[in-house]
Amino acid sequence: MALRAAQVPGLNLPGDDWSAFNLAQADGIALLTAWQSWLATLIPVERSRWSQRVEGERIEQRGLAGFFAAHPDLKVPLVLAPVTAHYSWSKGLKLLGLGRDQLALLSTENMRLDPAALHDTLERCARERQAVLMCVAVLGGTEYGTIDPIDQVLAAREASRERGLDFAVHVDAAWGGYLATLFRNEDGSLRSRDEVAADYVQFPTSAVHAAFAALGATDSVTVDPHKLGYLPYGSGAFICRDHRAMTLLAERADYVFHGGIPRDYLARYRSLGQFIPEGSKSGAAAAAVYVTHKVLPLDHAHFGILPRATVRAAEIFDAHAQRFALEQADYVQALVPFAPDSNLVCLALNPRGNRSIAVANAFVRELHDMLRCDPRQPLQTKEFFGSVTTLRPDMLGPAQTTRIFTALGLDTSTLDPREDRLMILRHTLMNPYLIDHENGISYIDRYFDFLGRRIRALRAVTRNDT
Repeated sequence: MALRAAQVPGLNLPGDDWSAFNLAQADGIALLTAWQSWLATLIPVERSRWSQRVEGERIEQRGLAGFFAAHPDLKVPLVLAPVTAHYSWSKGLKLLGLGRDQLALLSTENMRLDPAALHDTLERCARERQAVLMCVAVLGGTEYGTIDPIDQVLAAREASRERGLDFAVHVDAAWGGYLATLFRNEDGSLRSRDEVAADYVQFPTSAVHAAFAALGATDSVTVDPHKLGYLPYGSGAFICRDHRAMTLLAERADYVFHGGIPRDYLARYRSLGQFIPEGSKSGAAAAAVYVTHKVLPLDHAHFGILPRATVRAAEIFDAHAQRFALEQADYVQALVPFAPDSNLVCLALNPRGNRSIAVANAFVRELHDMLRCDPRQPLQTKEFFGSVTTLRPDMLGPAQTTRIFTALGLDTSTLDPREDRLMILRHTLMNPYLIDHENGISYIDRYFDFLGRRIRALRAVTRNDT
């Protein structure tokens, strides 16, 4: 769009702003390459003049107000994401100046992005000529561990392109990115679902396998090595399918960066400050990632051994949770609200006979008090650690809210979808050694024994009080 506004000659430019904004990424990069080649043919003074002219028309220079004032036929673009998306997306849109209103949250089906909701939204955007900047899919949500249907997001984009609406597909794989090792052979090729499934009871579902198989067709992915990579906090990765797009992000500072955009890997790393919000980054975390993946390559036979053990543990935990619900039926109603897609399992609990959401939440808070860090006592006194999250009716939708709350015996007749939420226990099974076969120890068995004792003790206190 900046090239059109600057009226650069000799390039095959889109005919209008709408077409320019909706160029496919490959076409946009091809145009960028053509622009760079055209510049190279000019004498230095002309090259400088045209570069400044185009830079002056970019949104990075004009800001949102100036840019969209110059392009009145365009609406400020939306970012589409499921309601389960991490809260950092809201922060990001505020920081960019787009505003929270431009974050369009899509409904989910079992806490996974609903393709029908995406399709309807894209149809409306195409009809109203509402630009879309990107659609975010989540590969392993940090609250429920669920995995969005990335393949169907890509299919929705393909259908949308026929209506003249295009956008980037970004995958937030901060949590689940390292699970991709389970799906990769040593040569980098994709393992079939049957090959992967041989190591598990239910994992992966066909939908989960299809999501991981589609990763290569997305435009960008974020991964946090400090999560399932078991690496130091502060190591993070942004992976761009076509690195030439990074040129559009570059900032210059002559005292740090010398010459043009670096081509070799080491030079790009030394010049990282051109592309990221921080000017400097510690090299220790990056070195840790590099060395780890040299020792344990990212395939199922090497690094994948670690997440494989944790997914197996999640399946064992899920099965034990269902037995636990039967064993503790006199005391609580228990439910795993969503079958785990990864190594994160939630557990919803409600005291037997209770109908009040407030009472159920108070009960789970008391359990969590026994699982969380307590600054008043040494960590070593804790048997287990756990966290909590909530189930919100506005995120679940009516059908899932009814299914889960009814199964727990909770009254939904006075439920406020915007205010009421149910607190649940959240279990992050990152430790690959929860089942110690050598010594015959199952820490999952021990956890449920611990939880059962605590629940019975709480119920005894409650009954005595009443």
